[in-house]
Amino acid sequence: MPLRRWAVSKIDGHRLELRYPGLRKKYELSKGDYQQKILSHYREYISDVSSEIMASSLELSIFLLFMCDIAQPKRILDLGSGFSSFLFRFHALIAQEKPLICSVDDSKEWLIKTAGFLSTHQLPATNLMTWDAFSGRDMGIFDFIFYDLGPFEFRKNSLKTVLEKMTGAHGIVILDDMHSADYGLFVKRLLKNTRFEAYDTGCYTRDHYSRYSLMLTY
Repeated sequence: MPLRRWAVSKIDGHRLELRYPGLRKKYELSKGDYQQKILSHYREYISDVSSEIMASSLELSIFLLFMCDIAQPKRILDLGSGFSSFLFRFHALIAQEKPLICSVDDSKEWLIKTAGFLSTHQLPATNLMTWDAFSGRDMGIFDFIFYDLGPFEFRKNSLKTVLEKMTGAHGIVILDDMHSADYGLFVKRLLKNTRFEAYDTGCYTRDHYSRYSLMLTY
């Protein structure tokens, strides 16, 4: 990992501590428990449904569950169905208040795979829809959004719409695959002079492929 990227991740880790006091300590105390709860499901998913390089990393999966427990969102938008669709519904099982969860994909075939995995684990395979169907109706705003939708060009073309029309007064957006230099530069330019505060979460989400995520708060 380049020294500059390591430094940015470390600095932003400290910035996150200012926004969420005690975040790192809470994470370190709980990440083993999260991993124990989902590891067998994750291994099954990357073996039977997808591949490790295509699926959300185990590190990101743990962080998503952790942040859901911290933020307790009421409306979750899962943009890019897959293991994340399992994670959010797994979170809902023990959430203080059951959130609405919408899982969206640019591929009908992938939605079918997601529905099958959810059903296998006795989780509701509801509110699964294509991006065309979802974007064509008013589904309101969401206070927790995971953005991992389609190939990079698709993401670039859709991100502004997500940020402008699907976020409300406050919440969290997590953007995956920030290891891509081109995509990362695009996101940085798009976020310039907006209301979103961006945090490199590499200290939490970086995996052995060097993939990591960006978290936006607003």
